[in-house]
Amino acid sequence: MAAEEYSESSDTFRFRDGHLNRTPDKYHKYPEAVRGSDTPLIIDNGSCYCRVGWASDPSPRLVFRSLIARQRGKKDYESQIGNDIPNVETIRWLLKTQFDRDVVTNYDSQELVFDHIFTHLGLDTEGAVTHPLVLTETVCNPSYCRQLMSELLFECYHVPKLAFGVASLFSFYQNSPDSGTSDGLVLSSGYQTTHILPMIQGKIDVTHSRRVNIGGLHSATFMHKLLQLKYPAHFAAINLSRAEELVNEHTYVSVDYNAEVNDWQSIPYCDKHMHRIQLPFTPLPGWSSEDKKQDKKQQQIKRLQEINAKRREERLAAEEDRMQQLKSVQELLEDEDEEGYQRALLELGYSSGAELQSMIDKLTATIQKIKDKISGVSSQSQQELSQIDLSQETRSKIPDGEGGDNESEKGKLCDLDLLLRDVDQDYDSKETSPQPTPRMTFDLAEYYQLQLGVERIRIPEVLFQPSIIGHDQAGLAETLDQVLRSYDSKTQDRLAQRVFLTGGNMMYPNMKDRIETELMAMRPFQSTFQVIPAGDPVLDAWHGAKKWSTTPSANDGFVTREEYLEKGGDYLKEHIASNRCKTLPGVVET
Repeated sequence: MAAEEYSESSDTFRFRDGHLNRTPDKYHKYPEAVRGSDTPLIIDNGSCYCRVGWASDPSPRLVFRSLIARQRGKKDYESQIGNDIPNVETIRWLLKTQFDRDVVTNYDSQELVFDHIFTHLGLDTEGAVTHPLVLTETVCNPSYCRQLMSELLFECYHVPKLAFGVASLFSFYQNSPDSGTSDGLVLSSGYQTTHILPMIQGKIDVTHSRRVNIGGLHSATFMHKLLQLKYPAHFAAINLSRAEELVNEHTYVSVDYNAEVNDWQSIPYCDKHMHRIQLPFTPLPGWSSEDKKQDKKQQQIKRLQEINAKRREERLAAEEDRMQQLKSVQELLEDEDEEGYQRALLELGYSSGAELQSMIDKLTATIQKIKDKISGVSSQSQQELSQIDLSQETRSKIPDGEGGDNESEKGKLCDLDLLLRDVDQDYDSKETSPQPTPRMTFDLAEYYQLQLGVERIRIPEVLFQPSIIGHDQAGLAETLDQVLRSYDSKTQDRLAQRVFLTGGNMMYPNMKDRIETELMAMRPFQSTFQVIPAGDPVLDAWHGAKKWSTTPSANDGFVTREEYLEKGGDYLKEHIASNRCKTLPGVVET
């Protein structure tokens, strides 16, 4: 969640709109170091993203969305795959995918994806792929689907050998070197589904594995619907790609959902944690988004000037009264009433006539100064408010450097507002009473803002409470508890010592803390457990498959072309990250 570069201000953000600036996949050259060798080709065939690279590469060479755009009714129309689609929102009704949930069912589309992969990798071996292939598949992938995939790769692309593996188990293998012999509990949440996979002595226990039909797609769709209902005026501007961006950038898992929902009902808490998202808009001619703030600032300055002028007049009247009193004392001296003159001096606190004369001179200068400012107040601009001579009490409260570059407009308005409340007792009543305005003002930028409040925690909560979106099934925590309870207490303790989190939908902030809270609630008193998040929940599956393919034991996990021809396309060799091989009814193992 890159908030620093994403933020326009402390609480206002702008859309990145990454779906508008996708870079088409680069055509790579066939590496000479790979040509003619047995270097495996790793394909993490995910329902959201496909990641492809050689086992000798430090990272995938191709990463693209599993989307195909093909014009309907036009056979000669060239298909666009993943990043080659310039804007998915304009042709979303044309988009296809090879997946149904996370199972490959459309093999025509899958063939287009393979063509895209092998072409961009620079393979020039006359339509044949001469390298071993490692391909990921979903948990408990149906044998028929595996058979069709094997048939496509062996018959169409003539791969020499092929290995299937589960992406989440490859990720577990990447983060746990001893995963082949140890126990653990893999929590994998992807784009379409979420799985809880118990690992007993390094092998997946399919019988007690469970699936929750909730993933990142459901969160994005829920965000999309909520915002379109909340802001019907911006219905067209809120598309699914932007909803996915908001889910990825602005949501987080609440450790205690019910308590935090109550916190969001508090206005101060809501104002502090709300994210405002600025939609693109075109300003009206001659209109500035700061007009409203400037008008309020000018009105506040004008009111301060009126208060200042009133206080100056009051001060002038007081100084003139005092001057008249001092002059009346001097008149006693002129009338040769020495005794009355000395008595009046003592009453005023002066010991001699020189002090009296000095004070008269100071008052004369002060009165003249006030008169000069009163006569020149009409020529002063509103921006020169800081130079106006208020009373000592008021002047000490005016912020220094008003209008300076180091102070935001919002801060200036707050300072003026506080100053008015201090110097004008009737300010609150004036503020609430109808005030004549010189012209109507409208903050167009604020009108084009989306406010994310409780949605920031409500969207990820779908994973734990599917009933929020109307799904009649248990959430992640309930299903996790069900899986643990299906084992004896000793096995439960072993599984709880390594609860592994992987998958793109596990990247929400606070996810690890939430799982730990749920485990603490369901585990016996004083029992121990450990939650381990994947180093890279998204790429670790590809890296784990790469790591496995370079080990000596990997040869035992590949199905060769000869074995495919002999035993059929549904034949599977088990390995550390594979599904379990189940013999079909009526088929005798050889």
